[in-house]
Amino acid sequence: MTDKVHWIVVIVFGLVLLKVIHGWIKDLLFYRQNGWDFMEPSGHKMFHGGPGYAGPELSNRNRVLFGYPLMILIFVVVICGSIFIPEQGLTWTIP
Repeated sequence: MTDKVHWIVVIVFGLVLLKVIHGWIKDLLFYRQNGWDFMEPSGHKMFHGGPGYAGPELSNRNRVLFGYPLMILIFVVVICGSIFIPEQGLTWTIP
């Protein structure tokens, strides 16, 4: 059972990571096509804060240069951790 949960976590976070990378590439292509004019909205939104807290919206420039890369880094760390930590002999317990 534990092994199945492990791979479900990896697959779910992997799919979310692909969606984030896809959105980042779309934004990069949009702003490259527009001469890196960050005053034009691309249609994507990203907010400060976490679930249950919709803080102020990130600017277009901050979303492309900091928001997406930070989200990608976090998802890669979670995926790598969920793959490599169980291989180190640590086991997941389901209460």
